[in-house]
This record gives sequence, structure tokens and C-alpha cells, in this order.
Amino acid sequence: MSDPQLDESVRRPISTFAVNEANHQASVAADQALKAIAAKAGILFFFRSDCRYCHVQAPILAMLERSYGFKIYPVSLDGLPMPNGLFSHFKIDQGQAAMLGVEQTPALFLMKPPKQIVPLSQGVLSLEEATSRILLAAKEAGWLESSQYQTTQGLRSTPMLLPVAGSVSPSTAQNPLSLIQALQTGAQIGSAP
Repeated sequence: MSDPQLDESVRRPISTFAVNEANHQASVAADQALKAIAAKAGILFFFRSDCRYCHVQAPILAMLERSYGFKIYPVSLDGLPMPNGLFSHFKIDQGQAAMLGVEQTPALFLMKPPKQIVPLSQGVLSLEEATSRILLAAKEAGWLESSQYQTTQGLRSTPMLLPVAGSVSPSTAQNPLSLIQALQTGAQIGSAP
């Protein structure tokens, strides 16, 4: 606990008041990241008019559109509109669903012009699940930096302790104090990313 490089509460606090602050900061960072992603990417929404799950997914997508600015691209698999009147300006599937491997509706994909498409879900997502998946998909696609993604999760960036090549012998690895010292030495000479 006395070593900030080894104390996990430095990366993510454990006291209630600090966790609340970390969650607040994560929420603010997530909102900013989602708006930045929405400025360059949209959501492809495959639906069927008779799909009850699509009917409950549509209002959540409308909230993503209103809250963050995501452009929703609805595609009807059966050529008919949603009965709830949402996304009335839809396209009819011309083989895109088969090309993307859509097996279930609703199917959601994050897409960034001109040709980047990342799957989000084939099945209903809550708003929280959708935003989490969008952030993770954007990070994995390289649209969101890893450090920025960490802040959306309430984690503080801290140096990782990595051993210097050859500094950890089998006997060092067996002795916790020696292992800690080898890791700290590695961090001090700049081997941490």
C-alpha cells in the first residue's frame, strides 16, 4: 500500500466517495468519447417489421442519435417499416445483411466511412450495453486511443511495471520482495510503457 506503483487503488479507487468521483469522471469521458465517435461513425441497424426485439431496440437507437449525434442507418430485411414509426426512412436490404453475416435481428454494426464496419450485436442491447460496446469496438478498431478508453472505464493511467529483459531469474520470481524490486527497477529505468 505504501508503493503507488503496486497499490491498485491508485488505478481505481476503492473508497465510496472516490469511487463516486471516478464513476462521474468516467461518465463525462464516455460522453465526450461517444460524441467524438458519432462525429465520424454511424450505426447500421438491420431490422424486420415483425421482430418484437427490433421494436424495443429502435427507441434506444433514437436515444443514441439524440444524445450523442449518431447517424442511424436502418435497413429492413423484409422490406417493411417499423410499426412504431421510428426510422421511417429506411433502405431495403440488397444483400448487405448476408455479406455481414446477419443471422438475428436486431443486428447492429458501427460503421465509419468509407469501408470500416465493426459488429456490435445481433440481439437487443440496453443503452448502457450499446454505449459500452461502441466504446470497446471503437478502441479495438483504432478509432479511440487505449488511454482514452481507460478513462471511460474509470481507470487512471498508471505505469505498468515490466521487468527488464533478463532481470527476473527463477529465484527472483520465487521471492516476492525480490520480484517487487526487479519490477520497480524496470519502471525506474523507463521500461514501463
